[in-house]
Amino acid sequence: MRKSGFTLIELVIVLVIMGLVMAIIVPTFYGRRERSHIGAFVTQLNSLVQGAWRNALTTHQLQRITFNFVDDKIVLMQAAGKNATGDKDEFKPVRGLLTPTEVAVPEHYSFANFYIEGRDEMALGKRKDAYFFIMPDGTAQQVVINIKVQGEDVEARRVGLVLNPFTAQFEWHDEFEKP
Repeated sequence: MRKSGFTLIELVIVLVIMGLVMAIIVPTFYGRRERSHIGAFVTQLNSLVQGAWRNALTTHQLQRITFNFVDDKIVLMQAAGKNATGDKDEFKPVRGLLTPTEVAVPEHYSFANFYIEGRDEMALGKRKDAYFFIMPDGTAQQVVINIKVQGEDVEARRVGLVLNPFTAQFEWHDEFEKP
């Protein structure tokens, strides 16, 4: 009479099959998690940019999206005067919008390039900040941002963000982009 149970060979075969399945599923799961993390960041950034776009159209004032690399945050600011035209003007943080006016940059993101109108602001050396404008008519400057995503629990990847100047929305790509 034979005893019921599993042989050593059957157990080894089951463990090998489980190992193969895990080798396929686990990297896919982590890749999706990272993609969803990037997607969440781009959604927050787009919400801030859309708030700037609406605010520019309703107030008829120049809006500035400032990326503060020291504090790792992105802030929406508005020109203090009606006739503001750019860099030398005074800007104040925007308050009271229904959309966010500040977005945190995840700690494992580093900015490789920050192209504004084709010029890489990061090529000018170590920057404390960089910014782009949304005009009172709702159009935005041409912006391409390349980000390195890397960390202990994050798969290293390169992400390119491209701002559509007419819709004021960023699209993200799984590779660095050029202006």
